[in-house]
Amino acid sequence: MRIAIILFLLLCLLFSLFFALNIDKALDFLRAQFVEETSLLRASTVGEDSKTCYIASDNLLAAMIFRIYEDPLFYKIQKALDKYGGGADDLHEVLLGIITSDLFYERYNEFVDSIFGRFGNRVTPGKIVYELPNKSKPLTSWDAFADLIVYKSLKYFYSNNLDKAVENFEKLMKLWDGNGFRDSSYILNNLYETYKLALAVYLYELLSSKLKNFKNYEPAIFKMRKIIDSLQDLNGGMATNYKYDASSKKYIPMGDVNTETTCITLLAYSKSIIVKREIEKIDDLSKVTSKSSKCITIAFKAPKLEDINIITNRGSRRIKKFSNKVNSIICWLGPHESVKSIKINLELSKGKEDLSEKDLRVYIISLEHRGDQK
Repeated sequence: MRIAIILFLLLCLLFSLFFALNIDKALDFLRAQFVEETSLLRASTVGEDSKTCYIASDNLLAAMIFRIYEDPLFYKIQKALDKYGGGADDLHEVLLGIITSDLFYERYNEFVDSIFGRFGNRVTPGKIVYELPNKSKPLTSWDAFADLIVYKSLKYFYSNNLDKAVENFEKLMKLWDGNGFRDSSYILNNLYETYKLALAVYLYELLSSKLKNFKNYEPAIFKMRKIIDSLQDLNGGMATNYKYDASSKKYIPMGDVNTETTCITLLAYSKSIIVKREIEKIDDLSKVTSKSSKCITIAFKAPKLEDINIITNRGSRRIKKFSNKVNSIICWLGPHESVKSIKINLELSKGKEDLSEKDLRVYIISLEHRGDQK
């Protein structure tokens, strides 16, 4: 009996090693997506998206991943994103702990610029696009989509409302059918989406860092990881979609291999937890950022933000908000990059009381090792 148990454990170990996600190859895939002429990553390897660079969510996420894994490409993307408010899009910055709008909205692509450069192995015309919220079209059925449930839970998590965060995680798990999330997107396309598994894993890790007894869903999370591991392409990237083949009991990768899915997967598999705290005095920024290499961004939030002029030990930068549809500016900081001085420019309110300055919020976003959160 003991021998049988040992053999079973060895088989589980071999299975785990065989399907373990290759982090280095995933990072190599992202590096290969980099378009030198624009200092941004392209979205995909096939179709129109192979010639398209999305400010958000792709390059917002790429900046996060390259910063977490301390890849030198971070600095090139940082410089490019300074022209676009750091890549804030009123949705995905919640992954950094930055609370976005209470409502979810339909999204649309805003054309930014035409470019000519090397996209993969081809030199060809391409474009830069920014996905933004359409504030005239709120989503009333957001809880039919697994990813939006995760983002709702994250909003509660970073607002220190753990009960609501857990409540939404439990709502998410009601869509889990043992092979993927059977949400509205699945019903429409009959395909599971890989990045939703990664978001669920990431949310679970965050909640587990705060709740010691949050272990009921560990078997489901383990299975999600195994499915994700099996969907890594030979080029290191992650397949966007997959099907479950009941006859062979295998997960079949479908669709393209893209930047967004690979970034979210690497976020879920990183050993770091994003930690946010609010700073009351702007003068404290120089003190906080000079003490630690863990600070990855400073986030500024106000309805009438225009731009930020910042001087760090790496030089001076101007970070300009691109769209009035978002209220945040993200100032990405590299390892050991500290603030020396900063000037925040706001569109001033009319009247005796300056509502613009009153509404300003400043957050320090840092990395902590998962083990430090227990």
